[in-house]
Amino acid sequence: MSEGHKIGIPPGTLVHVGERKIEDVMIEAYVYDKDSFDHHPVVSLSELVLDPSKRTWIDVRGIHDDGIIREFGDRFGIHPLVLEDIMNSRQRPKIEEYEDYLFIVLKGILPLDDGYIMEHVSILLFSNLVITFQEVPENSFANLLERFEKSKGRIRADGSDYLVYAIIDTVVDRYFLVVENLSEKIEDLEYEIVENLTDGSLARIQMIKKDITEIRKTVNPHRDIAYKLERIENDLINDNTNIYIRDVYDHLVQIIENIDTYREILSGLLEIHLSNLSNKMNEVMKVLTVIATIFIPLSFIAGVFGMNFANMPELGWKYSYPITLFSMLFIGLIMMMFFRGKKWI
Repeated sequence: MSEGHKIGIPPGTLVHVGERKIEDVMIEAYVYDKDSFDHHPVVSLSELVLDPSKRTWIDVRGIHDDGIIREFGDRFGIHPLVLEDIMNSRQRPKIEEYEDYLFIVLKGILPLDDGYIMEHVSILLFSNLVITFQEVPENSFANLLERFEKSKGRIRADGSDYLVYAIIDTVVDRYFLVVENLSEKIEDLEYEIVENLTDGSLARIQMIKKDITEIRKTVNPHRDIAYKLERIENDLINDNTNIYIRDVYDHLVQIIENIDTYREILSGLLEIHLSNLSNKMNEVMKVLTVIATIFIPLSFIAGVFGMNFANMPELGWKYSYPITLFSMLFIGLIMMMFFRGKKWI
């Protein structure tokens, strides 16, 4: 469903907005502490038992089923407006603070061989519980699960807020991959424009420029999220986690600066492209002007001797025709040498 279909619907109504990217909703529960890690699929949310002595991460892949989303709201006391935003894949990235939890909306970018796709990611942070909602069937946080299983780093030792940081950091790291891909495309495009200009160069410039605008519009709000998350006064965020969140903020600033740099480079490439086209046109016009200039005196000679007056003595000469052709050729060569001496051609 599109945003336009929500006109007139009361706030908090659960309607999926966006493209359905998975057939059946998949729910996985990951239960862990410093010394143990276990995961299992969740068949029924009502049968899920949370261990208060451990931390739990519930990952939901698929946001189109309003019945399941409503069941999460009833089970964990989630506000209807939050549930609405979870199902709205067009929702802008943001962070909101509620009495018992934090709600964060992110936009993930999944790199592909021929481009990228956007992913709507929602995060709910409770005291010992993190719930994530992903839009695509692939688990975007598979690398985190590997760290859980191998107990790498602090991810199992620290609290749920560190897991939220790790999720945000994973999303931001993929931005770097997309930006690097854009950098390679711009380098290829720069070589093409300078060395081997083609008819499709302008279209490629506009396509990359469109991608850069869309990516910047996606990345920019996350800088505000990291800034607010670092400075939020909430018991759910440990002071020890703030330094890691600050690092994410620095990465986002770097990504945005790179994107702005690439946008300026593209503007410069566009100017070079238009300049090259103008130069090519000037070269064509110069050649045509030289040709026209050479033929002006030749046309004059042909016009003079093409007149049919009876008293033109040259018409009766035996060698008039070859002399006229030789004169035309001589004048043309002299003019060509003159133009070349002036470096006009």
